[in-house]
Amino acid sequence: MIYDLKESGMRIKAMRKSKGITQEKLAEEVGLSLEAISKIERGIRGASVEVLYDISRYFDTEMEYVAFGIKKTVDFYGIEVPKDKLEMVKNVVKAIVE
Repeated sequence: MIYDLKESGMRIKAMRKSKGITQEKLAEEVGLSLEAISKIERGIRGASVEVLYDISRYFDTEMEYVAFGIKKTVDFYGIEVPKDKLEMVKNVVKAIVE
């Protein structure tokens, strides 16, 4: 598992844009300067563990996803379900529908 600055920055930028917020707003929310957010998104500067944690909390996602692109959950009709519980959830839904 390698922390790729560019890949992580692209994920952060994509999450920010999908929420429709500016770099200024994200910087304010996580306590960084606009310049720092810009550099992180462009992969010029890495983010500390604390900043990765704050960004993941702000976007309501896992820190592993922000840093490494690893998702431990799957979107199941708008609900984030842990991957190891997905089959159980599918079976419960199937039993209710049938």
